[in-house]
Amino acid sequence: MMLLLLLLTTAAALAETEIVSNIDGTEYTISDANDWNAFCDMLTDGETFSGKTVKLGANIEVTRMAGGQDHEFCGTFDGQGYTLTFNYTAEDSYCAPFRYTNGATIMKLNVAGTITTSKKYAAGLISKAYGTTDITDCRASHLRPNERRFPQNTGVRTVEH
Repeated sequence: MMLLLLLLTTAAALAETEIVSNIDGTEYTISDANDWNAFCDMLTDGETFSGKTVKLGANIEVTRMAGGQDHEFCGTFDGQGYTLTFNYTAEDSYCAPFRYTNGATIMKLNVAGTITTSKKYAAGLISKAYGTTDITDCRASHLRPNERRFPQNTGVRTVEH
């Protein structure tokens, strides 16, 4: 009985920090801010999601950027029409929900929220895209990067390489 309780407690703890994936690990679903944070951690730890699909399963509010300079998102992100509310305040350049992408596809995603930074290259969806990044049926609204000081701050994407 004690072993069963320990296993159930461990499973519950893991469920709070890992995004749900299908059996073969090619599709993931993000349903809340904790899942988004786990997704961001996976990118930081070296998972690129190349050849994989990440789906948004609910409207969520987040405060972390996905991806980094050496940890680009390379997969497909399907927002399924849900809204990702991204509120971020920092003194960083390249601020967006998806900070860096490389050959990614982002589709059917609504983004709302506010980005506050005194630096340049803030965007409502992707701040820096390498390779060909496809954006389909996405909308960014109510994001107010510091556009007066830096005209490079835009609604969807700022820099492509």
